[in-house]
Amino acid sequence: MERGGGIAYADELLGGPALRQGHILLRAGSFALYGVDGLRYRTGRPAPVPIDHHVVSFADPAIRWTLASKLVRELGDYTVVDLYGQS
Repeated sequence: MERGGGIAYADELLGGPALRQGHILLRAGSFALYGVDGLRYRTGRPAPVPIDHHVVSFADPAIRWTLASKLVRELGDYTVVDLYGQS
C-alpha cells in the first residue's frame, strides 16, 4: 500500500500513464476542496482568448479567468487500496 497526500492525478500516484486505461482505489483521510480544472483565458478583443487547460486553486487570482469544468479536491492521508489482493 502506498500512502501520501496532496494534489496528484491518478496516473502520477502509481508512477505512470498506465492508469489512463484503468482505475485506482484510494481511501482518503481528508478531501478538502482545492480549486477547479478548466480552461484559462486572457484578455482579448473583441472577446477573451483561451490560453490553456489547467488546475487552478481557489486562492489563485487566475481563477477569475478560468472556465471551470470540474472541481478538484486535495486528498490528505490517502492509502492506495489493492482491490484484487495482488502484491
